[in-house]
Amino acid sequence: MTPVIRIDDEVMEELKKRAVNFGFVFEPPNTTIRIILGLDSKVRTGGGGGGKKFPQVHTINLINNKYAEVPYKDTGMTFKQAWASNSDRNWRFAIRKEVLKAEGLT
Repeated sequence: MTPVIRIDDEVMEELKKRAVNFGFVFEPPNTTIRIILGLDSKVRTGGGGGGKKFPQVHTINLINNKYAEVPYKDTGMTFKQAWASNSDRNWRFAIRKEVLKAEGLT
């Protein structure tokens, strides 16, 4: 049986923010907690994709470590600035797609 923990609203809101920052908007809270604790560093397969295996890549890590100063399209912003400028899921998904494309993962 899996243990159940109770968290307050403030903690849940912070988990949601971090899930967005990690690019895991549709993942369960456990995934975000595993990342924060450093327990989830292995490659997993993604859901969907017609059976295609997708590596688990933390978008924010790639942006901060490799693309922080790289211009994002013709926005006049770097990838890091573009990511921080808007928390809209569609906006960040587009940025993630560009990062993965640059990494050769799509």
